[in-house]
Amino acid sequence: YSDDQGQTWHLVESLHTFPTRDKWFGAGTDGTALHSILVDPRDDKHITIGISVAGCLESRDRGKTWKYVNKGLQANYLPDPNAEAGQDPHLVERSQSEPDVLWQQNHCGIFKSEDNGQTWKDLSKAKGVKSAFGWAVVVDETDAKVAYTIPALSDETRVPVKKRLLVQKTTDGGKSWKIVADGLPSANCYDIVYRHAFSGNGKSLLFGTTTGHVFFSNDKGKKWRQIPDYLPPIYSVKLV
Repeated sequence: YSDDQGQTWHLVESLHTFPTRDKWFGAGTDGTALHSILVDPRDDKHITIGISVAGCLESRDRGKTWKYVNKGLQANYLPDPNAEAGQDPHLVERSQSEPDVLWQQNHCGIFKSEDNGQTWKDLSKAKGVKSAFGWAVVVDETDAKVAYTIPALSDETRVPVKKRLLVQKTTDGGKSWKIVADGLPSANCYDIVYRHAFSGNGKSLLFGTTTGHVFFSNDKGKKWRQIPDYLPPIYSVKLV
């Protein structure tokens, strides 16, 4: 962390020495990844983070102390799927319009919280979900009930569902989902979209893939077009 606008930086010792950190390798990976840092816009001392493979943690004192906020998450690769430590969020996003609403694309499903991460609801079996596995999630800026994911089959295969590049969209808070894929490859596709490679801003959506392709929509996913490119694998994009 930095308290002088980035001139100097300090290790967050409270997280580095967290008591159950030895359990953060529960999925058999060779390291952990802190990928999501969400500061509550109403209280800058309140921070929620997502770590793969550990779970979500919360601090109410600007990082001095932390606690898990994984109630409701499932890790089907662990002996105890409900274990507090060892959950695997792939990306966690906060709704800008309703800060208490958090969305999560997890290794083991799609989850949503309506109480600032204190409890999570599994949306994986909702109507229309083609696959609950993936890395990225985007939440609409003005409507907390609207969210998008890009599904894949599994971490082992790392291919799209039925080799089609699909975007899943919900407009009712995850109760049902529909495919918005007009203009996206519909056959023989091997593109995967990683956690930071999907971005939204207003009506615009943008994502990049592991095969170096970039796709753009300016109507909330109704139609997509490919931006001409010859790029290496894309790990991050951002619409501003």
